Amino acid sequence: MSRGQSQRSRDLIEASQQILSEIQPATVRAVCYRLFTSKLIDSMRKNETNKISRLLTIARENEEIPWEWIVDETREPERISGVEQSAGLCASHCKQLSPRLLAAASDPRRDLVGKGNCPRNTRTRA
Repeated sequence: MSRGQSQRSRDLIEASQQILSEIQPATVRAVCYRLFTSKLIDSMRKNETNKISRLLTIARENEEIPWEWIVDETREPERISGVEQSAGLCASHCKQLSPRLLAAASDPRRDLVGKGNCPRNTRTRA
């Protein structure tokens, strides 16, 4: 069990992993609907779906669920982030990047370029 998580939260994450392994990629709402019809959550109210969204984020951050298994089709990307551009440039010349690392490039909270993942990276960190 992850530190600080209740057994109920762990059970919901495990059920979500099972659901996503069958239907991925899927929206948070689709996962919530399956949890609701399986009577694992009480309703489809906003507070319930927000809780599942938060748990799915935690599970993805802990690498329990792949990031690409959850999609949000209601949002249009406005621009390519600097991290994505840097990872794309790096991928064009560096075969040492793993597919997981390339997939993580779309997560703006991760600084892939500054962590020495590319031998050509000359950027230094403060």
